[in-house]
Amino acid sequence: MKTTLDDIGRRAGLNKASLYYYFKNKEEIFVAVVRAETRAFINDLQAKAAAFPDIRRHIRFYLTERIRRYGEVLHLTRLSVDIFHKLAPLFDEVYQETRTGEIAYLTGLLRNAAQYNAILINEPSAILAERLFHLSDALKHNAVRGTGGIHTQIDFTPALDEMEFWTKMVLR
Repeated sequence: MKTTLDDIGRRAGLNKASLYYYFKNKEEIFVAVVRAETRAFINDLQAKAAAFPDIRRHIRFYLTERIRRYGEVLHLTRLSVDIFHKLAPLFDEVYQETRTGEIAYLTGLLRNAAQYNAILINEPSAILAERLFHLSDALKHNAVRGTGGIHTQIDFTPALDEMEFWTKMVLR
């Protein structure tokens, strides 16, 4: 069944004209929902990671948990190839926003860890944060790729183990 703007408006308690005031089409609404869900996901993840008083555990938890949680939400978005290509520029924008925010967050954590002499690698925090972010992304996407793109029953355990290994290598 295809969802129409009328369907979305009814669910939101708005008419179609009101929706067009904020969005050009239902694809933009979908991306807005993805953006909001992504922000909520990251905020919740950061709050849970902050509960670890040891900075090393805080960093390891954050990087491994973002992989594990990705596996939990992966099934929520299934798009046709055509729709995915149509939305790719908007998804890229959401990804860049998320990437920038997460790298800034990790940079702060790594600077904090450096103050406690908890990092083994002598590299600026921003560069190391970006590398760890990309490693985490690569591991989660590799787990999905290993299934041939079928998003059911993906085992993220090897990706989690690999991320845990590398964070232990970086941190004292």
